[in-house]
Amino acid sequence: MRCVPCGNTSHAQGATTCRVCGTALPAGGPRSSARDSTHYRDLSQQKRHLLVRVGAPPIELREGVEVRVGRSRECDVVIQSPRVSRVHALLLWQEAAPAVRDLASQNGVWVNGAQVREARLDDGDELTIGPFACTYRRIDAIGSMAELQALLDSQADTQEVEATAMSGRLAEVKLYEVLETLAALGRSGTVEVFGPWGDEGRVGVLEGQPVWASLGDLAGRAALEALLEWTEGHFRFSRAVEARPRDVQASLEEVLDGLRRRDGERRPPDGRSAHGLSAADYGA
Repeated sequence: MRCVPCGNTSHAQGATTCRVCGTALPAGGPRSSARDSTHYRDLSQQKRHLLVRVGAPPIELREGVEVRVGRSRECDVVIQSPRVSRVHALLLWQEAAPAVRDLASQNGVWVNGAQVREARLDDGDELTIGPFACTYRRIDAIGSMAELQALLDSQADTQEVEATAMSGRLAEVKLYEVLETLAALGRSGTVEVFGPWGDEGRVGVLEGQPVWASLGDLAGRAALEALLEWTEGHFRFSRAVEARPRDVQASLEEVLDGLRRRDGERRPPDGRSAHGLSAADYGA
């Protein structure tokens, strides 16, 4: 089946949308000639610009279209993390190539491990904004599906390694950072938290958001907030999804907002809260 707008003919049997441009395919009948259509676009010289993330669908950048990144729901790419400012960065275009500009954020924008105020992105560059990490890839529009699938297959291998390695000490990685990472990746599973005094807590995560939590006699949001206060112990994430009733109704961002308000009344002189967050971590 040929897609009329872009002319692509590489579709699986029974496909309902075009794999290249996303246009709905005709249900049946005679095939149209793409070149005879007034909507035909020659893609032979065009490129696709993608932000490829581990464990999540790629984000496609369209040439000439600016993209705002930040914590605000009004942004084009929303990252729900206290380390991300409300409007953190802007993806713009410089000579048909994407670039990133830091919009005076609290915690900065990083390209290939270096903090930048503004930088043009080259194929293969790694972009990091708070817990959001991705790789910019530029591929041909024609025949791009095979190349894109190869990219996603390689990312899947990385994803398996990452999942088994996602454990550590709370003195080095705070629980809120673990949950932010899972939120950015849209991951589902269970986070187990072990205290040095023998206590054990668990947080169930569904598509990046905590949906249940337990810690001794505590359950739900109270258990989650108590675990976020821990500064000692170990954590471990597994992909095992436990079927438990949902008892955390608030989003991770709402829970952290509540802790910030509480900590505003009891913050120590060094400016760092009981669960390890400083004012800089919260973003502008």
